[in-house]
Amino acid sequence: MVAAASVALPPVISAESGTSRIAEQARFWEERGRYDLANDAWRKILKADPGNAEALTALGVNKAGAGDTAESQQYLEQLEQADPDNPGIERIRQGMETSEVDPSDKALLDEARAHSRDKEYEKAVADYRAYFDGAEPAGRLGLEYYQTLAGTRDGWPEARVGLRRLSANHPDQPRYALAYGEHLTYREKTRREGISLLAELENRAAVASQARAARRQA
Repeated sequence: MVAAASVALPPVISAESGTSRIAEQARFWEERGRYDLANDAWRKILKADPGNAEALTALGVNKAGAGDTAESQQYLEQLEQADPDNPGIERIRQGMETSEVDPSDKALLDEARAHSRDKEYEKAVADYRAYFDGAEPAGRLGLEYYQTLAGTRDGWPEARVGLRRLSANHPDQPRYALAYGEHLTYREKTRREGISLLAELENRAAVASQARAARRQA
């Protein structure tokens, strides 16, 4: 009688663990203000799990913040159907009520973001400034603007002032302090200050891994 050959089976990777990794990536990009990349990650999760409450909430909130109220409404309705008692429903509704973007100017904002993705930072900054129309950049859009401004030839000093203001105005949201700390590390004269701030942020769970990576890179 011949013994059956021993076959080594590959390790089983659960769909849940894969989803968790993608969700971590999405949060990583959100903390850096890259909602375009974060949304791509959340959509990957929805392809595998159309009723995933975290992904639906994140996309609904992010789209509301970007002024895409119609798409935000779609995610809201999906979440209401998938999990009627989920607290994310209220978060999306609040985001839609306090959307930072005037829908009439959405085309201009989309153009600014497209230029930024293509690394055409000077053109992107011009579009952002036209969108703000003299108003002081604030919130998530302010973060987008100053991070884009930092990529221009002469924009680093103004971006430093703006990011410092956003960080001070949002002490409960460490993504602003993270952006400010990273910005400081891009110049030798402020690098130590940036490294010190990033070290402090390693104690903030929401941005700990990003702060650690940025500090090591600096």
